[in-house]
Amino acid sequence: MENFRSSYIIIYRHTHLKKFLSTPTKEKPKKEKLKKLREKIKLMKYKKDTLIKIIITIAFLVLTLIVSFDINWYQIDLFVLTILTLAVFRLTRLLTNDIITQSIRDYFQRKKEKSVLLDNISTLINCLWCSGMWSTLVIMYLFAYFGKFGEVLILILAITAVASYLHVISNILVRISEEKKQD
Repeated sequence: MENFRSSYIIIYRHTHLKKFLSTPTKEKPKKEKLKKLREKIKLMKYKKDTLIKIIITIAFLVLTLIVSFDINWYQIDLFVLTILTLAVFRLTRLLTNDIITQSIRDYFQRKKEKSVLLDNISTLINCLWCSGMWSTLVIMYLFAYFGKFGEVLILILAITAVASYLHVISNILVRISEEKKQD
């Protein structure tokens, strides 16, 4: 009889606790309001973010148009195109991956929560494809407007790009030779 009574008390308490937990409280409407407010803030941030991205895209297009008028397109042969491409590759890698610019990337990464503009700059610096587009614009600007100084900077970037390719190839060859030694 004692076991039955203790079991009954446990079941009663369990169902009573279940009913207590399932009863609506006044906190639910507050939670719903907070949730709606957060969604509204998120939507406003998204709209602001989209506007800034549109402005950045328009700025890129305008700058590209300005640079394109001042370039002698007949001057660009396959050799010059290769040098420009290597320079763009190296500048992009410098911005997105190299240790020397890590502090700049870290700064924008820390500050991106404070401003939508800083968030977009952080994305541009950390995104390989985004940085590649802007690096191309910078290299073309150097090519069009800075004469010998621009050519020297472009050549330095192109030579370091070739050096990085050679470094990667040598690392691959070393790995292959080490694997053959182990076999």
